[in-house]
Amino acid sequence: MGIFGITCLLVLANYVLGKPVNHLLKNIGNVNWKEKTSELWEKLRPYAKKAGRTATKPVLTLYYVLKDGDLSTSEKVMVYAAMIYVLSPWDLLPASVYSVLGVLDDGVAVSFVYKKISEKVTDEIRTKVDDTLNEWFSDGTFAEVVE
Repeated sequence: MGIFGITCLLVLANYVLGKPVNHLLKNIGNVNWKEKTSELWEKLRPYAKKAGRTATKPVLTLYYVLKDGDLSTSEKVMVYAAMIYVLSPWDLLPASVYSVLGVLDDGVAVSFVYKKISEKVTDEIRTKVDDTLNEWFSDGTFAEVVE
């Protein structure tokens, strides 16, 4: 993940806790967001296959907002942090150990950020999300996960 990813996660954690983030945002510097977004795309499809359509929808929405939306640097960092937290193989509270709590921490990260950027979710982004989900799930390649 590297220093950039860790810094993004720290920014998100501070936002969630209501603490200042400007000192952390100064460490972000110039970021090639197009490259970062492409890296996330590579992880989204395998995540979708594992998580199912319902869990993938808000994460995919964050992806398209990051890719296509008009976001401030702090908003980009929050979206990126939530996505890498959900898409990364490691977890602060692993579901295998903490059961429901292990799933909730991912949901809290995505929900918190989604609420912060919800006004940036355009009809065009909603259409892209639905089209992508229909493509991924309509052919039976991915089955909805129900436990």
